[in-house]
Amino acid sequence: MRRRLITFALTALALCLALSGCLSTADNAEVWKTDFTGVWELTGDVTDGKKMGDEQLAALKQQGMDCFFVLNEMGTCRMYLCGESFNRGTWTATAPNKARLSFAAITAREEEEAAAAAEAEAEAAAKSGEKAPEETDDEEEDGIQVTATYDFILTFKDDQLHLTVDDHGTLIFDRTTHVAMSEYLDSTATARETEETTVVVSGDTGTLGRMVKRLRF
Repeated sequence: MRRRLITFALTALALCLALSGCLSTADNAEVWKTDFTGVWELTGDVTDGKKMGDEQLAALKQQGMDCFFVLNEMGTCRMYLCGESFNRGTWTATAPNKARLSFAAITAREEEEAAAAAEAEAEAAAKSGEKAPEETDDEEEDGIQVTATYDFILTFKDDQLHLTVDDHGTLIFDRTTHVAMSEYLDSTATARETEETTVVVSGDTGTLGRMVKRLRF
């Protein structure tokens, strides 16, 4: 009888541990988020099953085709993509090792320019006594127009992030502690910190090039 009680107690304990483990991983988005949160730097490009060589990737970075982003705990995301910064990103952990990433196709520079233009227009209307133009459904409350938003799938695998751009390609990111990147992607950064960079996107830039075209053209 005593042996049965011990066996029953051990079984119950194992069941409790198993249930608590399931609740902490399979059903807890806060736990899933820990794998994704942080600063990530592009280290790989896989297009149609073929991985871009390190030398080719290094050459692209020398041409300004850099890409890194930060996933904040509160679900916001900022990205530096080939000479431009994108501030309007959000992300959500949807399952263990899976997340959805969304970006509005407007750069930080365009945000500042649109905000300045809206402010100038409002001031001019106030001086002339005219009514300020009403916002459209495509505009944010601050007067900045967002024409499109794109979704991407993130997968956490082997301590790397795999960002699925489309059916033909994936970008691979490694976690980084690069100080310059962390400071640039901090919430206090502005578009004025972005250098004037013109990136020529050609057909041989793989998945990275297609992502640039999607967000910029």
